[in-house]
Amino acid sequence: AGHVIAGLVVKYTAIGYDPANVGLFGYSEGNIRNIGLKDCSIAISAQQCYAGSILGFQKSGTVSGCYANGTIGNNSEYGSTNYVGGIVGYLQGGTISGCCYAGEATVVNGVLGGVAGYAAIGATVSDCYNAGNLMSRNIGGGIVGTCPNGAIVTRCYNVGRIAADPQRQGAIIGDKLTNQGITQCYFLK
Repeated sequence: AGHVIAGLVVKYTAIGYDPANVGLFGYSEGNIRNIGLKDCSIAISAQQCYAGSILGFQKSGTVSGCYANGTIGNNSEYGSTNYVGGIVGYLQGGTISGCCYAGEATVVNGVLGGVAGYAAIGATVSDCYNAGNLMSRNIGGGIVGTCPNGAIVTRCYNVGRIAADPQRQGAIIGDKLTNQGITQCYFLK
């Protein structure tokens, strides 16, 4: 990565159902490139959040060549719109490419992915990997937590461990509506 930030600490506590975009950057419609986070700590307590080490909510644009190691998590017992990813929390559009996560990620109630918590229709995750340990009571995926038909996940791999609802966890995608768009992805058992 071209720029490295060591020891980043983010603590966010929401009041009520206040939605939160949490990470080094909260929200982006542009390009974020070549940033590394070393020994980061991102702690959230929110009923509704989009959280990633690099970016909380990606509406469009590209996140590329980024990495993060450290911890990220949402400890809220409530809410159903919690999307946490090692790199990006919620990928509404655009691309994540050439990124990796290593560390510990936890979500008490919500969706967790090693690279992205959610990848929407038309979004792409490519050439990424996860080496982190993921823990969620609900959905957990090594690369993407939830991925509908129409999202593309390609040339990615997962070597991290996942502990989530056995019916809603996967080495690549945790909760998927289809296998279409998932190509050339690998994992270690």
